[in-house]
Amino acid sequence: MTYDVIIIGGSYAGMAAALQLLRARRTVLVIDAGQRRNRMAAESHGFLGQDGSDPAEIARVARSQLERYPTLTWIEGTAVAASGARDGFTVTTGEGDDHQGRRLLLALGVSDALETPMGTQIRTSEAKETSTPGVFACGDAARVPHSISLAVGDGAWAGAQVHQSLVFAAAA
Repeated sequence: MTYDVIIIGGSYAGMAAALQLLRARRTVLVIDAGQRRNRMAAESHGFLGQDGSDPAEIARVARSQLERYPTLTWIEGTAVAASGARDGFTVTTGEGDDHQGRRLLLALGVSDALETPMGTQIRTSEAKETSTPGVFACGDAARVPHSISLAVGDGAWAGAQVHQSLVFAAAA
């Protein structure tokens, strides 16, 4: 099967992007390693309507809402390689399975380290597209500062932009 979009990273930005795409009836594959940046935190702060809530519960509820959409496939695992070009990407998981997609969205998190306290940043256009056509990025790896509110907003914007790239590609 060729998915409309493969999202690597299923935390807040990835799920927010997936929601926009699923509502547009796109086929979406999320590959998630389960390593949310705030997985050790007892409470989330600065997220409207969720201030003081358990971040794991926020993520659990969000995922259960996404799973109501029949065009979602969710894989718990890691993506170890990606290749290809717009309309023909292949992502390989740690289990050795290959998955095809028309667009690729990197919703990668960052890990905190003293030598790079803000993590590695992926540069994107305002439309969240990287310098590789058909590859988009959002969330902590694609913006600072890092917060759950901004990750959700960034993911929603990226999802809308990926959808737009598919609509205009189909019209061309």
